[in-house]
Amino acid sequence: ANHKGAIIPSHLAIESAFPNPFNAMTTVQLTVDREQSVELLLTDLLGRTVATVHSGALSPGHHTITLSLSGYPTGTYWLRSSSATLPARRLILLR
Repeated sequence: ANHKGAIIPSHLAIESAFPNPFNAMTTVQLTVDREQSVELLLTDLLGRTVATVHSGALSPGHHTITLSLSGYPTGTYWLRSSSATLPARRLILLR
């Protein structure tokens, strides 16, 4: 089969968040298979965006993003990509 010019879907994975549950800060590990624009959003349980964690290009490889949620109330949050194909990662903020 000739795949020339075919659009190859990109892969973005939220590998882990540690610690989780966490007090004020957690570290998220991401893997990207090719350079792409990535928007990561932090949402509450109702799906409302409470923060944009990252917005912009990421190069291929592993990336570490540190989240500081010291000003946020205790609760469960979801870290998700604006791409609907990526499963969300549950984050639990405890005080």
